Amino acid sequence: MTGLWYMLSAENQDEFNKERAWTMMTALAVTGLTTVGLKAIRDNDCPNGKSWAWPSGHTASSFTVASVLDEFYGPEVGIPAYILAGLVGYRMMDSGDHWASDVAFGAVLGWVVGHTIAGKHKDLEIAGFKVLPYMASYDAPVMGVTLIKQF
Repeated sequence: MTGLWYMLSAENQDEFNKERAWTMMTALAVTGLTTVGLKAIRDNDCPNGKSWAWPSGHTASSFTVASVLDEFYGPEVGIPAYILAGLVGYRMMDSGDHWASDVAFGAVLGWVVGHTIAGKHKDLEIAGFKVLPYMASYDAPVMGVTLIKQF
């Protein structure tokens, strides 16, 4: 659908929607590559015995789409999109394709990637805290996320 959105926008010389479609494709590509990479590294089993459970790619992609739509169109579109993404995550657990941890991480991954890429001109914030990557080296390399708020 995103490719069709891009092609129709390009054909109609609609630069605004062409850029939005490109942003959606970029976010989905980053989510997809990250998900496959993490699945290959972790390689754990699903409840139904299949491999490559963590994280849930369907959930990550659904939350990526919801996050990008939320950035573009606000909560009027974002909230229903998040509800649908949540239903995708529920279905993945209900069908035995994923554990709750697979779905939860997929949702967070999709949310972070979607908002980061679609909100490229603004800082990522959670509850008023600026979200930044954290890297340090003590006895061993440490990576994570830091939350910063100026009072």
